[in-house]
Amino acid sequence: MADINKNNQQGHPAFLRWRAVSSRIRALIDDTKTHPAQVVVIVPYAQLIGELRAAWLADAPAGGTGFMPQFQSTQNWAQSVGASSPLPDDVRMDPALDALTARVWLKRAGLAAHTAMLVPKLMDAAWSLVPLAASMDPAQRLDWSTRSTALLAQQATSEALAFENAVAQLALTWVGHSAFAADSLFALDPPLLVVLQGFHNDPLTLELARRFGNRCHGIALHDAASIPAADQAPQLSLYAALDAQDEAQMAAACIVRRLAAGIAPVALVAIDRLLTRRVQALLEGHGIVIRDETGWKLSTTRAAARVKGFLQACVALASTDDVLNWMKDAPVFERSALRLLEAWLRRNGVNIWPLVTDRLAMVEGLPASARELIDSVNHLRGPMANGRRLRDWLSALRQGLVASGQWPGLMADAAGLAVIQHLLLDRDALPSEGWASFDLHFQAHEFSSWASQALEAAQYVPPHPEEAQVIVLPLSQLLGRSIPATVMAGCDEVRLPMSPQPAGPWSHPQRTVLGLADKSDLALAQRAAWNYAIQLPHIDMVWRRSEAGETILPSGFVQELQLQPRFAGAGLAPDPRVLRPLIAEPAGMASTVSSVLSLERLSHSAYSDLRKCPYRFFALRQLALVSADELDGAVDKRDFGTWLHRVLFLFHESLKDSDLSKTPVSSSQLSDDLERAAAQAMSELGLTEVEFLPFSASWPAVRNGYLRWLAQAENHFYSDGEVWREIQLGPVKLVGKLDRIDHQPGKPLRVLDYKTEALVVTQARVKAGSEDTQLLFYAALVDDMTVEAQYVNIGEKAATQSVIQPSVEELRADLAQGILDDMLRIGQGHPMVAMGQGKACDFCEARGLCRKDMVWTVAGPC
Repeated sequence: MADINKNNQQGHPAFLRWRAVSSRIRALIDDTKTHPAQVVVIVPYAQLIGELRAAWLADAPAGGTGFMPQFQSTQNWAQSVGASSPLPDDVRMDPALDALTARVWLKRAGLAAHTAMLVPKLMDAAWSLVPLAASMDPAQRLDWSTRSTALLAQQATSEALAFENAVAQLALTWVGHSAFAADSLFALDPPLLVVLQGFHNDPLTLELARRFGNRCHGIALHDAASIPAADQAPQLSLYAALDAQDEAQMAAACIVRRLAAGIAPVALVAIDRLLTRRVQALLEGHGIVIRDETGWKLSTTRAAARVKGFLQACVALASTDDVLNWMKDAPVFERSALRLLEAWLRRNGVNIWPLVTDRLAMVEGLPASARELIDSVNHLRGPMANGRRLRDWLSALRQGLVASGQWPGLMADAAGLAVIQHLLLDRDALPSEGWASFDLHFQAHEFSSWASQALEAAQYVPPHPEEAQVIVLPLSQLLGRSIPATVMAGCDEVRLPMSPQPAGPWSHPQRTVLGLADKSDLALAQRAAWNYAIQLPHIDMVWRRSEAGETILPSGFVQELQLQPRFAGAGLAPDPRVLRPLIAEPAGMASTVSSVLSLERLSHSAYSDLRKCPYRFFALRQLALVSADELDGAVDKRDFGTWLHRVLFLFHESLKDSDLSKTPVSSSQLSDDLERAAAQAMSELGLTEVEFLPFSASWPAVRNGYLRWLAQAENHFYSDGEVWREIQLGPVKLVGKLDRIDHQPGKPLRVLDYKTEALVVTQARVKAGSEDTQLLFYAALVDDMTVEAQYVNIGEKAATQSVIQPSVEELRADLAQGILDDMLRIGQGHPMVAMGQGKACDFCEARGLCRKDMVWTVAGPC
């Protein structure tokens, strides 16, 4: 690859420009009779130092002295001469530290009550001022800040913008009292300073040029004057994609095509960060080596997610899902016990972690290892509950990550080290006592918010590989790069505007007063960067035509290109993706033999699966491929049904010793008893009044309707509720929980099942006879020879009604014989065929396994 890069570099226009720039620098050195080692050459950004050094060495005369100028960016130059250490109140351009310092400044200004709202605004305003403030002579910076604050105060005439005006003045005061790394440059006095100008007018280089006067010489890198032309004309291709995914695929295909042609490296211009990440993911899937010079948000890395997961799990009312996610990432928790705990939590619907302890007292069946796991989690969460100083919070967070086993993973990862640095978790990097920002008091939610904001604002740049096939960089940093091919994705009117919006909260009059670049300045810089890019040897431009159902036009720059004579009538380039033919291979209906899988217990829901689709029964029941229940906080119809079943159980249990037919109880007393049962059920299930509000509105009608039914129903003598029954039937044991059993001496046993569905649905169940097996299955779970069965339909709007299942004993016998026959057929190896239809398939969890969505051309046996 190095040979390819070298060959491509020789004819690249950027390389020819560097040769010309090198010659002009040599001429300046000769004219001023300055020793080369005393000359400082400032480049727009650090990546150009290597380009300029290579051109200088290539043009070195035979037998020369061998000395070369100091090639520096302003940042590197300041670091090389020894920048002073920042003071506690300085702007550092560090998200975590500046968020703390902003709190201190707001507190001094009497705005501590509005910290959560104003900290991001103050940081945004101060950061936008830093380039300008850093270009000021340190001795004059405070005067500039004071004058600018007074001028802004004159413009502040509206009381409605009091917070905005306060933030603007405070930002100026903050940067005015700050020291910057570039301050050390104002004490230097090189005999010759050469400034290589980029697309943007950097305030610091302009100020240095002014101070050095005729000892400073500027060279515009993007100026085509006196620069040799490239050996060949630029090759430009335009592509219009359908949407974002199509655009990412096209961009990746353009890069792959260039690499296949031996053109490397390829520049991928990061116009839109999300789109660029999509393209990178596609390229990494092909094993292409990428060097990303722009990076992405630190909060999106796995290391940041690990720390945020721990903080979310330590919130006082943390969701069970958040705690489980953290536990799965923490190596200290034993995996098998964790699986048992998760299954128990999901089975019992515990969606808020603090409710786990309460639910343990009410529900049995959790192994001792899982109980110990709960104690371990609570032990680690405990220290993160109380408010304290930031310094103590950082210590507690570090200790928690160490105790959970997550710290070694952070230390072994480049992104993890960046997280440790940005969240100030390195003890050696913490300042000594006395820094006001580290003595601030934070509550748990405030500390978690500060950490999340710090990770969100920080940028992560991954380590650079030695040899890269693709280089990701901003549009402005194409300047001076000897890269043979460029791909620009995101060239639409939204992501590549001709006139970008300035950063920061400043209005146009304020920008004028402060001397900040305005929209017209940014438009000129954008235009210059674009004009430079379209002169590169090989460039592919891609944009999308639509987004979220809306049509998007190409960027105004692209539309200008399309109006040029060389593109007239040429249209768009053909799709760079290579079509790969796929041969259709229709598949037959899924089928398997499951006789080798033993089946000892059979519930009604399992048997219902068998009747609806044998393959579904095989997948969900015999292979136990059941998805885990969700633990979200949204209360749905299913939660209402679960709650109502519990309410009626508690209500009838409280009345179990009273015979309503002999000891009349007033309707008001029954209503009060039912209300108490409702409140107890909400508490047991961990439902809040806010979550349950959609169903609370209909509860009075449901309550009154049920009490009317209870008063009118004949021969209803409550015996048991939520009864677990098991009965052996041939080779299998039938199991299930019955909602309710009524019994009166001398009368048949009556099995009842509550339904909260529409009445017509319940009535259709009994009309189906043996097709509906739920009541018949429950009737089979009781030993009595004579039994009755009925559904109790409890409507939210209609009255509660009984729906009686006729011919229960006869149909029960038929069901038992059918179960025996089905178990025999499975044991004999009859195929389990995916024969489900209609609703049975629409809501089937095994649909992806049986491949029903594929084309079935061969019907299996039924």
